[in-house]
Amino acid sequence: MHEYFRSHPGEYGVHYSNLFEEYLPIGDKPRRLLQDWLPEFFYKTEDGTWRLPSNDEERQAKIALRLSGELRHIKRFANSLSAGIPPAERDRPSNAATLAEWIYQCRRSGLYNLGRVLYERGGLRFDDLKEDGQLQVEEDYQICVKRGSAGEKKSTGKKKDQMELF
Repeated sequence: MHEYFRSHPGEYGVHYSNLFEEYLPIGDKPRRLLQDWLPEFFYKTEDGTWRLPSNDEERQAKIALRLSGELRHIKRFANSLSAGIPPAERDRPSNAATLAEWIYQCRRSGLYNLGRVLYERGGLRFDDLKEDGQLQVEEDYQICVKRGSAGEKKSTGKKKDQMELF
């Protein structure tokens, strides 16, 4: 990423395809897919590109997220909800505040569709949170809905454009 930003100084983020091109020649790849571990190290921009943490606070947040395994835990819970499979008891958030924090983490990591699933199907109500907590989780949810659907429109639009070429 550093090299990409040096050669493209006006850019704010790196598109996934550019990252994937650099990832392909690596001989000893991790077992997980590139798209699975990107949110643990980088932030997704509104344009759908990936950027480095911009300050120590963001860097420390990503380190804490990786060390705790929280993002993998969130993904397991949200994916089981999406698939209509009852989540394991160990994967469930302990309370509404934890679920709200998970939605925030999805928003920050660019996992907008997972944040939306957590809010809509998480099984907990946010009535017990303080008013500012309720407002924050609602804002996080709205951003996940907006950016998640914008990402879907971009990807379906590209496929449609490609289909018209043939």
